[in-house]
Amino acid sequence: MSPAPQLFRVNADKKTSEQVREVNFAALGLQERNDIQEWIALNPTILGDGLLVITKEYDKFDRTNERLDLLAVDRLGNLVIIELKRDDMGADTHWQSIKYASYLHNASAAHIVGMLADYTGASEEDAEWKLLRHLGADDLDSLNRSQRIIIASHRFAREVTSAVIWLNERMNEDVITCVQLTPYQDGEALYLQVDTIIPAPGTEGYRIGIGGGSLGLRPTRVNPDTNDVGRILQDVIRSADRRLSDINVTELERRGAGWGWWRLWYEREPWENNFCYYRIILRRRNAARSLLKKAALDMVEEEWLAAIHLGHDNSLPSSLYETVQQGIEGIQVDARVQKYANWTLLFGVDELTDEFIEKFADMVRQYIELVTPLVDQAYQRGEFEFGEEEEETED
Repeated sequence: MSPAPQLFRVNADKKTSEQVREVNFAALGLQERNDIQEWIALNPTILGDGLLVITKEYDKFDRTNERLDLLAVDRLGNLVIIELKRDDMGADTHWQSIKYASYLHNASAAHIVGMLADYTGASEEDAEWKLLRHLGADDLDSLNRSQRIIIASHRFAREVTSAVIWLNERMNEDVITCVQLTPYQDGEALYLQVDTIIPAPGTEGYRIGIGGGSLGLRPTRVNPDTNDVGRILQDVIRSADRRLSDINVTELERRGAGWGWWRLWYEREPWENNFCYYRIILRRRNAARSLLKKAALDMVEEEWLAAIHLGHDNSLPSSLYETVQQGIEGIQVDARVQKYANWTLLFGVDELTDEFIEKFADMVRQYIELVTPLVDQAYQRGEFEFGEEEEETED
């Protein structure tokens, strides 16, 4: 079986199929900057979920005239340097992107807001609001706490893939992602197949080793905050749903599973339009700093951190702060569960077992049953004034 990507067209009779021809971007007259870069700028999901492009062709570094292709922000606030090559990637492309990451490591939130404002032609106030919505946060404190790199090309030099695998393993983190973009032509139609080749299980074929011998290789680490965590969070939410007694859970919306957290909210005021929501978090403790404050993280020593708290995209009524905090003090959960000051319940575990899922689900259930009526009552008492605030802002 060929390891190369293949694409087949199933004919109308559904009994026969034909292989669609792989082509080169250059042979089609497609360019890196004017075509591939524009596809990704307009549809960044080509390179993965949760990317907000904030600038392209950026060249405003202070001591070099180099120009990076695309710069994005992911859901955790990391800056994502995107380096594109058309058909064949040079042997030093990884070094080029690492340089860009180093140039941007101290970019402030103000710098990033300014980049997005310049790129979109919006005001800095609108750019800041767009970033807050993207992050699902109340502030920009999580912006640029770290940087990561995406390299995208039709073909990769082994010098690049070998270096990327080594660096990711050395850092024990997926610093660089390699995405293969394979064009196919079927008559007048053009297709783009997208494959993340690093990180991925079984990446030994991309290594360069010592000639004439074999190396004992460690298995490539699979990012625990994608498939596994998303699946576990789904199990937690389903289990909590089944146990909720007084809340109509069929009205809950859910988002964010792929990034180690979910949002839940109701399709009614004041929850609708994402104004109020529950954030349910499951991340490795050392990777949760962009979702929870340091004081909360310091309360947990175990490998994994699980948490739920009430979030909002504006200021909630001050009367609600104390009421919710007093309410969660009465939640009957495991003694190891910590009750943090910003309405957060959190606890740590070393292994993600079935017992953990049930415990986390029970914590989520109790929290939602307690807090939802408090938010609804505050709204019914007229303590939410977001409509009037929006009108004043527009004036």
